[in-house]
Amino acid sequence: MSKNIKNRIILDAAYLFCQRGYNNVSIKDIEEETKRNVTAHFSSKREILYALYDYYRSIDKGRQPDYDALLNEVEALHPHEVIKKMRYDNRLDVQNDLDRIIRIALFEYNSDPISAKFIYECLITPGINFIAPLLTRMIELKKVEPFDVDTFICVMNNFSFSAAIRHYSAYPVTLKEWESGLDMLFSFIKPIEK
Repeated sequence: MSKNIKNRIILDAAYLFCQRGYNNVSIKDIEEETKRNVTAHFSSKREILYALYDYYRSIDKGRQPDYDALLNEVEALHPHEVIKKMRYDNRLDVQNDLDRIIRIALFEYNSDPISAKFIYECLITPGINFIAPLLTRMIELKKVEPFDVDTFICVMNNFSFSAAIRHYSAYPVTLKEWESGLDMLFSFIKPIEK
């Protein structure tokens, strides 16, 4: 089976899940939306949901900066350069799909342990495992003024959750607003000029 067909099915399903809610969409609804025999490719809605998470991971992996390389470069780079390199490559052509998947996972978070694990792995872990050590290292090197890194990561994660949820509400967040919000968050990191 073609990967493109599977991707089209899961992305159309994601659209429906966001519009109506995961529990209010049936396999038949997905078949009507995709004009395909969904059960020939997926045995259940849960399998579609988990395929969405796998799709997100595959796209997200290519968007993430190389944190190990950044950690090695943090001594030589100006803090603003490190911050710029920490930013994900937000390609507009996939950002909407990724926001939908995050929104679905957030709504399934309390009822599905795999959704909860997905949210932790994709939204919380990068901040804790990658961004926090970079910021901490910049503070240790006296490249930036000291600040509470844990609180910063918490605020950054809350911003990400809120933006993903709002993206499909009456008050959507545009990519420009998203990037401006991140710029504002990162503006709290003050370089120490020598």
